Formats: sequence, structure tokens, C-alpha cells
Amino acid sequence: MRFLLYLVLIMFSSCKAQQVITPIFDNDSPERDPNNYFKDVDNDFDKFEGTWKYQDTLREFTIKLEKKDSVNDNDGSYVYDLLIGEYLYKENNVEIVNTLSDMDDPTIIGFNHNIVGNFIAHKFNRPACDNCSLDERRVTLIINNPTNIDGMGWITLRHIVVDGLEQLEATIKDESLIGVSPKPRLDVPNGNYILIKEP
Repeated sequence: MRFLLYLVLIMFSSCKAQQVITPIFDNDSPERDPNNYFKDVDNDFDKFEGTWKYQDTLREFTIKLEKKDSVNDNDGSYVYDLLIGEYLYKENNVEIVNTLSDMDDPTIIGFNHNIVGNFIAHKFNRPACDNCSLDERRVTLIINNPTNIDGMGWITLRHIVVDGLEQLEATIKDESLIGVSPKPRLDVPNGNYILIKEP
């Protein structure tokens, strides 16, 4: 019995030893190998974690983001780090969408979240960032309409600090499926938002 347990432990540790760490950033053609772990090796996602809020006289937009390590929500062929999130959007104090509670739902994993992704963007990736330095890194994530699977788009986030206050510059681009009637759309309008980190 002891020998069998020892054999299982050796097999487990040798399997773990074969895992290949592949950086997410600047990896143009990642190989979907079962031993690959697409990792946020420079911890670029860390600064985006937290709850962030935009508010003006008409609109309120809140997003909550969290980094998840070693996600395996596919067929088991590879694992990766992800930035996951959910959001709330109001117009004229009327709630249009609110998925924030989904952050605490253990049955929702990986790409099933309404904000999700792991693309680390440099200054020249679209949308280009004129104010970014050459070594600055942003993230581009998918944002979904939770009530219509054909409604989706991209949200690109830039982390900045202004007078000691952490902020996100967010650009939203609706890329909902065309040729569908009625035409789907995101719940949050296209445009640029400055979100402040909540305490």
C-alpha cells in the first residue's frame, strides 16, 4: 500500500513538472498544448483588480474585476490566467443591467463571466493610446450583454494614478453580431469612461 501511494505521488509530481509556463504578453501564436500554462508572469492584471466607478449627471457605470490564476474552463487542453468581471449600468437612476452579484457565484467560471479576457495590449494595439508610454500595458477584455448572447463588445482598460487616486481609462466598443433582427447591442454605450477605484 505504501509503495502504491509513493508511486502515485511520483506520477503526480512528474506531471506537474512537465507544465510549461508561457507568458501571455507578446505571445502572437500561443500553442494550445495540454502542458502549457498561459501565465500573467509580470502580474499585469493585478493593478486592475477591485471595484471601479464612473458617474456623471445621467449615467453610472461600475465594474468589479478579479484576477483568476490557472483557469481551466475548456476541454482540459491548457490553462491560463484570466481577468474576470461583472458590471452595473444605470441611466437617469434607472438600472439597465446589474450582474455584480455574479462575481460571488461559484458556478460561473472563466469565460462565462460578463467581463473577461487576458489580452495584454501595448500602446499601438487598438484603440491606440497616444498618452501611453512605450512600455505601458493595458488590457482588452470581452464585455457581454447578459440577456442577449449576440450582444458583445470590447472594453480596453488603462490603469493610471492621478494625484494619488487610482483610475481606469475605459474605452468600450460594441461589436454585437450583425444581421440579427432586432439588432443586439451592449447595455453600456460606446465611448470613453474614467472610473475611480472604490475604497
